[in-house]
Amino acid sequence: MTHFVSFGKARYIFRKSVEALAKTTTAVADGRVGVGEAMQHWRTLLAKPGFLTLRLRGAAMEPTLNMGGGGATELGDRLLLRPLPHPDPSTVFVGDVVAFSTERSSSVLVRRVVAGAGDEMMSSQAGEEDFRLPSGTCWLAADNLRLPLQSAVDSRQVGPVAYSSILGRVLYFSSSKMHHGDLLNSLEAMRMDAEFLEAELDVDTFCKQIMAEDTQPNSCSIDPNETLAE
Repeated sequence: MTHFVSFGKARYIFRKSVEALAKTTTAVADGRVGVGEAMQHWRTLLAKPGFLTLRLRGAAMEPTLNMGGGGATELGDRLLLRPLPHPDPSTVFVGDVVAFSTERSSSVLVRRVVAGAGDEMMSSQAGEEDFRLPSGTCWLAADNLRLPLQSAVDSRQVGPVAYSSILGRVLYFSSSKMHHGDLLNSLEAMRMDAEFLEAELDVDTFCKQIMAEDTQPNSCSIDPNETLAE
């Protein structure tokens, strides 16, 4: 039986193979990989998933994520994160759900971009002046409007977030065997990520851990390859 690969998927795989070749060439030149090991090194890089997996807990992103109302310590949705090596206004857009790091939390945080560099922010607090977001920063917020401000841990607490603090964009979620799918990001991001998702995501494999927990509720635990997020 003949299997056809879409143009977009083929283009993504080609780019990934070229990047893997460049990394292998550098590794050989640096002496980290022997000439005889180069081909296997390239194949290993090419086969390595291009995404990271997060396990979300908490209610900050309800109702978009963790709709079941996961508690502060309960494991919720499994998230597919596309790493963004050079996050900036050309790769991160208003409306995107992103993961980022901040000194205010020991965990990776997942929030939505609600404003970008240069956007004017209007204060809702009496006595505070409106301001414009500085270059190189964006404003991130929790989706859960019912969450108390002190529990949100977003830009209302930490202020503008540097694009360089963003680890990647969340593209897919899995809550259960029946509830999983693409995350609604900006149109620009969804166009940009379409080839990546088509090439990298195997839905059955990605949902496997969640499905196991559906049938064995007491087996709920974070996978060693997953990163805890809030």
